[in-house]
Amino acid sequence: MILEVDGNHHQESEQKTRDYVRDRVLLREGIPTVRFTYDECYNQSEKVVIEFLNMF
Repeated sequence: MILEVDGNHHQESEQKTRDYVRDRVLLREGIPTVRFTYDECYNQSEKVVIEFLNMF
């Protein structure tokens, strides 16, 4: 499982397309991507870590 931190540039159309393509490639290999915003990771890092670890 991959924890992806999405900053503001992830809202740009080209970046979204690259992210979606990469997510599908990884998922076909059995590797899911879990996305959190930069703000979540910066302001609520403990919550993000707990939520991510509880997915296992």
